[in-house]
Amino acid sequence: MKTFIPPVSSRNTSMLGAAHLARLYWKLLFLVLGCLRDGYGLGAGFDAMTLKALGIPLDALNEFMKSRPSPAAFVEWIRGNATNISDEDIKAHNDAILDYNHSVEDRAAILKFCGISDTPDAPWKAALLNELDDAHTTWLDLVAANIEQAVPVPVEPPVEDTAPQSVIPHASDHTDGADDHDTQTPADRTGTLQAAAA
Repeated sequence: MKTFIPPVSSRNTSMLGAAHLARLYWKLLFLVLGCLRDGYGLGAGFDAMTLKALGIPLDALNEFMKSRPSPAAFVEWIRGNATNISDEDIKAHNDAILDYNHSVEDRAAILKFCGISDTPDAPWKAALLNELDDAHTTWLDLVAANIEQAVPVPVEPPVEDTAPQSVIPHASDHTDGADDHDTQTPADRTGTLQAAAA
């Protein structure tokens, strides 16, 4: 089975305004589905910090995750079961996550892995370094997969089309613009995606 890295950063605060909570959700969901990439299991760092700071009961959470909840259902469960989710609790938690630094050794290892020079102005914050690690790992996975699946494609000479051109657009021309990504602005594409998801 294909495995995945959690698709959001620890800096993401989309769930209850709490840092790392959304990443924790995706980690747990991928664990239940058996598709979490090796090396990304629950740990003693941000995962443990989040569970403790927000008062989330891990055993009950693990049991709940067996139902494969949606992100919205996960948030509602956290609202009903976490004990420390006041604005003050979440702010203190976010400060702890966002201000946390990796050890000098871990920082150096991540920078080296990502091909970034270990200079004083290189990132120090753990959440940002982890993002760089995620991005580089994903890049390596995609490049490796592309190389493995690459098949030479024969180049055919162009065939002159002598058929008369119709002035009536075909349905396949996507005249409504829904799939015409080359001519859509970012705002247009966002609107299309939102409409499709609704």
